Amino acid sequence: HTLLAMEPTLSGEDSFILCDSNSPGYPIRYVSEGFKALYGFSAAECAGKTCGELVGGGSILREGRAELLEAAEHADLTGEQALEAIDLITSEVAAYVKQESKTGLALAMNRRRSGNLFVCEMEVRRKKHPLLGWSFEAGVQRDISADISVPDLLTAATKGELEMLRASRRKKTSLTSLLEGARPTEFLYECASQMWRESVASTTRSTKLNLRMKAEEAAEDSRSLSSLSTACSLAQVSGQHKRKKSPSEAKFGPDATSTAKFGPDA
Repeated sequence: HTLLAMEPTLSGEDSFILCDSNSPGYPIRYVSEGFKALYGFSAAECAGKTCGELVGGGSILREGRAELLEAAEHADLTGEQALEAIDLITSEVAAYVKQESKTGLALAMNRRRSGNLFVCEMEVRRKKHPLLGWSFEAGVQRDISADISVPDLLTAATKGELEMLRASRRKKTSLTSLLEGARPTEFLYECASQMWRESVASTTRSTKLNLRMKAEEAAEDSRSLSSLSTACSLAQVSGQHKRKKSPSEAKFGPDATSTAKFGPDA
């Protein structure tokens, strides 16, 4: 009990995500309230996307070039140097995440929904849910721009000093303890279970909605066919009434009545 009392706890207020280890790019399956607050994205906007696509190098290159060039100017770097630095930082983060047995931390440059760039310190550990059998990457993140600025990170990447920067952070960070130990692990398992329950419920709702829509479409098609059939029947009856001949027409033809009354020379 004493050890558990001393063990750091992970909560929804911390910024962390659960990503699918079994899918290419490790798409996001769960985000904490802290993660949403840090980046400004909703859970729906995060679901199924990779970190790079949503907030990392891919997002910066796609939508944050102006902010990147501004940071490069503060670091006395050219735009080309800044792009090379982002490529290196992103590649090292990707290599770190892909390791099955990860140790240490990674430093990334990430982008908030507002467009603001910041230096992100992250720890990632692979977990496997004991009941679901689902393997996932649990990643906890924090903004350390107060200690390492975006221009500083770009400069370190350009000079090949990223490892030196990471080493200095390893002596200060407490992120690792948030992903290790009994209580944090149990909390992560519960988050994973919640994600799967919501996923199953969502799939069930979607299936029911699709079935209801198909039933309504079938009913509408049936009503349309019934209306068309009725219209055709009415048209057929109407046509029969129009074609029905009088007794005299039936016997002598259409001009028989007038001929019989007035004669041929009338």
